[in-house]
Amino acid sequence: MDDKYTESLLKEIESLKKRVKELEMFEAGHEKTERVLKKSEEKYRQLVELTRTGFLILDNRGAVIDANGEYVRLAGYKTFDEIAGRSVLEWTAKSEIEKNRKAVEECVRNGHIYGLEINYVDREGRIIPIEINAFTEGMGDNLRIISLCRDISERREAEESIKTEQEFTKKILDAQTDTFFVFDPFSGKALKWNKAFEQTSGYSGDEISRMKAPDAYHSKEDLEKALQAIPQIIEKGHGRIELELVRKDGRKIPFEYVASVISDSFGKPRLFISIGRDISERRKVVAKLKRSAEEWDKTFSSISDFIFILDAESKITRANKSFLDAIKMKAEDVLGRHCYEILHKSDKPWPNCPHQKTMTDCMAHTEEVDDPNIGFPLLVTTSPILDDNGVLIGSVHIAKDISVLKKTENELKEKMRELERFQKVTMGRERRIIELKDEIKRMRDVGHKT
Repeated sequence: MDDKYTESLLKEIESLKKRVKELEMFEAGHEKTERVLKKSEEKYRQLVELTRTGFLILDNRGAVIDANGEYVRLAGYKTFDEIAGRSVLEWTAKSEIEKNRKAVEECVRNGHIYGLEINYVDREGRIIPIEINAFTEGMGDNLRIISLCRDISERREAEESIKTEQEFTKKILDAQTDTFFVFDPFSGKALKWNKAFEQTSGYSGDEISRMKAPDAYHSKEDLEKALQAIPQIIEKGHGRIELELVRKDGRKIPFEYVASVISDSFGKPRLFISIGRDISERRKVVAKLKRSAEEWDKTFSSISDFIFILDAESKITRANKSFLDAIKMKAEDVLGRHCYEILHKSDKPWPNCPHQKTMTDCMAHTEEVDDPNIGFPLLVTTSPILDDNGVLIGSVHIAKDISVLKKTENELKEKMRELERFQKVTMGRERRIIELKDEIKRMRDVGHKT
């Protein structure tokens, strides 16, 4: 009986030893696991610290259980002990305490919360904007809220800077009288426009946002015209085109558009930008100038005197019909050539050329020019032409055919010579008569005496 008991006891002891050994091995593995986990946690904390991310653990009431140095800094403190066991609401800006409270409740209810932006206030009253991403672990009293918090001051400053820049840009665009319009060429959706576009088109901002561009604002003919211009605009990245903007009331306004293309990294057009200017007044001015030019041209061509314009190099830049008819040449054969080449068949200016004198002293000059190469005498007057800055750039050359005048002058001279000859003959005859009378009288006086 004792042997059996002893044997049974030994077996039990052996079993216990085996069990103890298993427990020792399990304990060793557990300690190793804990060491690995602790090491991993330390690495994780180091990684979090390196990314300047605040790490925070809250209990189910929202009190701080654990936090790293970066979070302590974000909260406005120096050591963890200063925030341990306290509610995060204590360093939340007063205006956002309720927002933060609801966010904690939402995180507990849903198990997570992402992209929460909250303003913290440090002990000196400085605002520190924070972005929080959090999730929960455990349940009930063991529930923990684990949060990663980042200081977004720089991002806020950048966003504020961008916002300020956008507002500034909008003010500049809205201050322009030219229209500004950006749209997606594939969807036709308007993305941005200024006040001038709304006022000119007659559509509200809401209407513009729902209309397809550019189809809604131009006629079929103009859209076809624009379609033909697009390849060149895409190739160059910009271009100009004149189209008529069709207003909401149906009225058409002529516009000149400067179009630009924004392409993606593959060179594919993504956005079209157009800046439009109302050219109604310009067209009126152009039409008026055209009429004036036509009237001037008619007047210029109807003058019987030979008129042409010379530049500083004695080249003909314009000539009237009378001059062209006189030299029996066409405008294209004359313009751009030297006047002395055309008129005098020479490679240098005519002696005493009035144009050369005008270009020297900036005064009007008149000369008679009688060159056999021309075939008839001319009375030439040149007057200076000045640019907007008062710089002498050429002269107006007016030549009058004085053939008839010269013929009349020569005839008068001949008559004068004949008159002089007649006068000489007449005067000689009168002297002879006087002499004869004197002789007769003398003879009579002698006869009386005898």
